[in-house]
Amino acid sequence: MPQADTADHRMVGDPALRLRFDGRECRPVSIEGAIHTFAVPPGFKQVRLISRSGQAEPAADGERVLGVAVGRLCLRGMYGLREIALDHPGLKEGFYACERQGAVMWRWSNGDARLPADLLDYDGSQPILLEIHLHARLPAYRVEVDEGVGTADKAAGRSAVA
Repeated sequence: MPQADTADHRMVGDPALRLRFDGRECRPVSIEGAIHTFAVPPGFKQVRLISRSGQAEPAADGERVLGVAVGRLCLRGMYGLREIALDHPGLKEGFYACERQGAVMWRWSNGDARLPADLLDYDGSQPILLEIHLHARLPAYRVEVDEGVGTADKAAGRSAVA
């Protein structure tokens, strides 16, 4: 069961998924179900997958800090779609090992994972879109009271009052 709200934090269901290109945060251009789509700017050097984080309940796996479980990474450009393998060796910093159930694979982030820039170099066309398909997310994420209300919380009419 998720932690309850307290005077110094509250629990929300929105992982606040975003990308950080060279230190500049970008929110998704669209969210359709579990698919978060981001516009990839040209000429970036570093990119990080950022989300809120927390711990699964019950903490059966050593209480690791979890962000979101990524089920698929896809690049869309002028010439079509290219999938980035979840077990790609470049996906290590901020990612846990791949997990599987039958043919389904996913990979949890810790809330601050590095996506190697060369993986997002697709076909040279602009714009490039990165689709992040979530396999799972935590039922609730801890948010410090001073963080403010996330976009999904505003849309749902929730306030920052603890």
